[in-house]
Amino acid sequence: MGRKCPRRKCPTAFVGPQMSDFQQAANVRAANEFLAHKTILLASSDMFKAMFRFDEQIAMREANSTPPVAKRAKTAVVVARGRAPSAGVLAAVPVVVVPDVTTEAFKAMLEFIYADDLSGLNGDNLFDVLYAANKYQINLLADACVDFPIYNVQNIFKAFERAHFYGEEASAFRCLNYINFNNELTMKQFLKVNNQLLCQILCSLPQKPSGEIAIWNATLRWADEQCVKNGKECTGENRREMLGPALYKIRFPLIAQNDFSNQIVPSDVLTKDEMLSVFLSYSQSLPVSYPLHFPTDQRMAVQKSSSALHPRNTALNKRSGRITMKIENFFEFARENKRRYSDAVNIRGFSWRIFAEIQTTTTMCDGNKNKKCLGIFLHCEELANKECNWCCNCSATLQIVAQKKNKDSKAIQFIGLTFKSVKPNSWGWSEFVTFEQLMNAANGWYNEKDDSVILAADVSTYSPAYPHSWSQQKQRWTD
Repeated sequence: MGRKCPRRKCPTAFVGPQMSDFQQAANVRAANEFLAHKTILLASSDMFKAMFRFDEQIAMREANSTPPVAKRAKTAVVVARGRAPSAGVLAAVPVVVVPDVTTEAFKAMLEFIYADDLSGLNGDNLFDVLYAANKYQINLLADACVDFPIYNVQNIFKAFERAHFYGEEASAFRCLNYINFNNELTMKQFLKVNNQLLCQILCSLPQKPSGEIAIWNATLRWADEQCVKNGKECTGENRREMLGPALYKIRFPLIAQNDFSNQIVPSDVLTKDEMLSVFLSYSQSLPVSYPLHFPTDQRMAVQKSSSALHPRNTALNKRSGRITMKIENFFEFARENKRRYSDAVNIRGFSWRIFAEIQTTTTMCDGNKNKKCLGIFLHCEELANKECNWCCNCSATLQIVAQKKNKDSKAIQFIGLTFKSVKPNSWGWSEFVTFEQLMNAANGWYNEKDDSVILAADVSTYSPAYPHSWSQQKQRWTD
């Protein structure tokens, strides 16, 4: 969990190189640098602490394996102690590279850390700042971002795109509701979105009071605008070309049959086979020769009250949570050799579960091989709109909960996990503990009276931090 920022201690420290002990280079392609203090950043966020410790470990390994001068030029992630050189020799100040945060957003975050200054937060950089705040777990700044009035955002479609890109599903849903309530699909800004963003909007847009036909009419206007922009006539063939994959995000079977006949058929966008498949869907008859290629599931119900739209009042905004699972009849579970799933817990708009399974070790596990082990995994799925791409990042601690007094639970912490719509979307450890260790009464993990084991996972979500491959994660756990 992120700590609270040091309150109003150093409003003038973030001004020059005289007192800084390293540089932060954000968005290195723009060549913008900021001077900061390691101590202040460590006090503001546990994520900075973890990042610096990880970078120092990497630097030490590289220093032991290769000449440090040759490696330093490549990594540029070294933190120095003491006062920095004067501006004339600023190049000697160590640099921490932050390539995935925009310059404006990083500056706004530093200003908040140093002086509680929110003047750098605006509708244009809102989600870039929220991404940075979540990445470094500056929770007070993240709260300020989610409290930002959505009506002050100049381009709601751009805001939705950024929120969706950063995995801020609560804010993205708030943007979609704003689009619905204010008929933004009829505005000129909607006609300027690209095809990829159009697909995301059509995929995720809640149900409109005027129905699916209103969404189709707006999409058709978008296609006509693209035809004009590309110097083409607004024919059915050209409209279909402009729409591309977005055409198959429209829920045509949900449109009233009368509207479909009078408005959609004359547009000449759909092929004869596609029109026939929709007509057949009205009679719930779908021959194999005319398969239906359009979604039929209902859109998410729109939230009508302003309080319901606020992410603080929805499960979508809950950034962290605990998942527990009690495996009863444990011996039977071990013999079945099947997965056992926990109940789902909603965190940040995603459905989270833990599951367990018994596996036989193929590698050395505590000096042993070919032994039965209990594996524990964390699984993530999106609650809705499963046809859309999504991404969620988190830290998690998986553990076997001790069921006896004065006994410690066995836990492993995962940092920088990324769950995506592209499978696999589970992380864990297949050799969490051997069966022999688990059943050992001295450890206190197995309850003999009711033949049970209790598993738990503490999940804290945030925007993407620094990447970790599976091999890097495993190496860190075994060190």
